[in-house]
Amino acid sequence: IFSKSDWLSSFKNWISDPAHLMESKIIVSDRDLDEKQRHYTQPSPGIIQKLSGVAGGGKTKVIALRSAKLSRLGKKVLIVCFNITLRNYIESEIKNALGTKELPNNININHFHGFLKLYTEEREIPNIFDEDDEEVQKETINNCIKDKEENPNETNNFDAVLIDEGQDFKEEWFKFIRLFLTENNEALIAIDEKQNIYGREKMKLKGVGAGRWGVLKKGYRLNNLHAKIANNFSKKFLSNSEDLDTPYIELHDEKQQSLPIDLEPKAFWNNANDIIESQKQVLEILKYLDKEKKNEFSDTAVLVSEHSVGSDLKKYLEKKFDSKIEILDIFENKSPDSSKSKVKEKQKKMLFKTRTRKLLMCTIKSFKGWERRNIIIVTDSDENTKNKKKYYDKEIYTSLTRVREKLIVINRSEKYRKFLDENFEKFP
Repeated sequence: IFSKSDWLSSFKNWISDPAHLMESKIIVSDRDLDEKQRHYTQPSPGIIQKLSGVAGGGKTKVIALRSAKLSRLGKKVLIVCFNITLRNYIESEIKNALGTKELPNNININHFHGFLKLYTEEREIPNIFDEDDEEVQKETINNCIKDKEENPNETNNFDAVLIDEGQDFKEEWFKFIRLFLTENNEALIAIDEKQNIYGREKMKLKGVGAGRWGVLKKGYRLNNLHAKIANNFSKKFLSNSEDLDTPYIELHDEKQQSLPIDLEPKAFWNNANDIIESQKQVLEILKYLDKEKKNEFSDTAVLVSEHSVGSDLKKYLEKKFDSKIEILDIFENKSPDSSKSKVKEKQKKMLFKTRTRKLLMCTIKSFKGWERRNIIIVTDSDENTKNKKKYYDKEIYTSLTRVREKLIVINRSEKYRKFLDENFEKFP
């Protein structure tokens, strides 16, 4: 067949299911893990373990396999994370590990605020939790801690507690969750400090011991091209980013999940002078992935920092595709009634599932812990990031590490231009 060199790759993409759906059918086992990962999948009664891992190092996979093993032993397991969207991803991973379509009754997964709300309702404690008010948060949690300490057996308790993305947690949150442990007293907390996009102080876990965190250094999600980019970004923009607990991603040629298609790792970038130009460029990239690479839209995620930017971009894409594109997103425009806006936003996050035939659009924060074959990142302008300058670099680092194949950045920041020019190719 006389054709351009990537004809076969495009044809295979065209006749294949989306990569994420193919991966979702692969049952994961210990055989797919390295020795260090396998160590942390083993049930360990009476031990509180601390695990630090690089992006793509398999922390969520470890938690999924650990919970599957505990479930088969008849143990009651509680898994807690920060984001509602990550809760959905963890559920999918656990189903893969168990090879089932439904979660067993002895595994409970929740995001922290949801878990706290359930407790306040069950115990009839005034729920005055306000995500924007630190003092109100502390008062509510301290009331719950006091109630649980005084009534340890009035609610469900768990033989093991597993925490994913623990760098998002505050110490009093961990103290509260730990009160739900039975005499089995088993816990695992997994973190990646470089993805600490909420600016939390690193936890000093009382009563856990002063030993070092276990560290997973190999980032199996990322191919070496993207691992190098993430490491270079870390060196340039994340201060004090290299220590024993927060290593750079170790390069390797191993795969922990194989696909029946060959991936073509690429890293592209383009500058955009304003929002309108960035929208046009996202449109062109989606057409390129669709028409030239024959990738289904559902194998791509578009990541932004702000809901308003994402909502406007979604409307633009739907108009340009003449409503022939389906989009799954979490964006909710702010309305005069902020309580209704928050309820709608939570509902959209609960419906943001991994197995879909739709294009994903999400904020970087809510996509943390997820992955997709192709990632399109739209950065903010320097003017828009000046109020969150301290943590925005970690947001961008987090978004760079979500990719499996093609990483594309539409850049509106002067700060990142030189880095992108040195580490990415210009978008064709």
